[in-house]
Amino acid sequence: MSSEQNMFGVNVWWTVPTLVVDGQKSHDVLDQYGFDKSMIKLPTRRTEVSRAARSFQNRLVSTDKKVTEKVKDDGNYVSYGILELHGVNGEEVEYKQGTTVRLNKDTDEVTAEGNLASEVLQAVHDYTGKITDDDVRSFLRGVIKMCYGVSKRPSGGIYFIPARFVDMLELAQDVLNGIGGGARLYVERVMDGVQERQNVWGSVEDAIEQQVNEALMSVDRIERSANAVKSHAMKLEGLDELMDVYKELLGEEAKHESIVERIEGAVKVVQDKMVKLQEGTASVLKSGSKKRKVKSKVVEAAVEVLKASGKPMNFVDITHEAIASGLYSGECADPAVSMNSAIGKAINRGDERIVRVRKGTYALA
Repeated sequence: MSSEQNMFGVNVWWTVPTLVVDGQKSHDVLDQYGFDKSMIKLPTRRTEVSRAARSFQNRLVSTDKKVTEKVKDDGNYVSYGILELHGVNGEEVEYKQGTTVRLNKDTDEVTAEGNLASEVLQAVHDYTGKITDDDVRSFLRGVIKMCYGVSKRPSGGIYFIPARFVDMLELAQDVLNGIGGGARLYVERVMDGVQERQNVWGSVEDAIEQQVNEALMSVDRIERSANAVKSHAMKLEGLDELMDVYKELLGEEAKHESIVERIEGAVKVVQDKMVKLQEGTASVLKSGSKKRKVKSKVVEAAVEVLKASGKPMNFVDITHEAIASGLYSGECADPAVSMNSAIGKAINRGDERIVRVRKGTYALA
């Protein structure tokens, strides 16, 4: 029997150096290798400015230290201060704000005042339309999820992937090569053995327990939106898929009965909370104390796009489809941001047609 036949999975990790590369290019590469473009989100204007301002932060040097802080965020502007170290006196450290960066939310105009004003404006230009190493890491975590990967250690960093998904990892490396910047995946074969199977199942148990706990804690904090609870119910349903993959892979080593009970118990808690919130909404509507439902053309456009798609979509892709279909004019400074904001407000108001699958990604209820 060949070593390939003895391999039942791989361990995966990566290195991603600091990088700033063209965002549209990354979308072209994703499309080329069959990945959804939403796996690498193009930055909003706010993200571009924040990254530019924070690129000046340097706490590790002994002199000329700088710290970037968000100092204002209201209806009109978001502002960042770049603070410079002015001295250390005994047990006291003094920083002074040497540069202020302002983003006009309505116009997307950026202004800067102070010692680094020209450098900041150049940095904003350099980050405009660009993705960074943070976005690449997010893409790789998404690939791990698609491959039903589980962390080999609590802190993450190394993941086990069943052998049948190795081709997906090769495509992910092709994406990294196409984007450029030097990011690299490392793949180490895991041979079939008793100890290896036990180790993997232990990682599966830990991963499911962690996700169940996170879902229950999040649901416990939700006080109004039944749709928000429903999104966590969808995540718990995904755990059944994860468990099925590893039951098939590991056979008898997958002692899954206790995990099944844990997931079922969590699902019941989530369903009970959803029913409670839905009953509360119905009661408010019946009493007439709820505000009149506000119809938004932007939200209606999003609903139509999601109906046509039949699958979850990132708000950027929803916006592009809505504009291309003539459902949304997009005549504003940042149509995608407006779309995301309108959908979020609709969900918070109790619109039950759309659910938030994860941050920035939506699906029909």
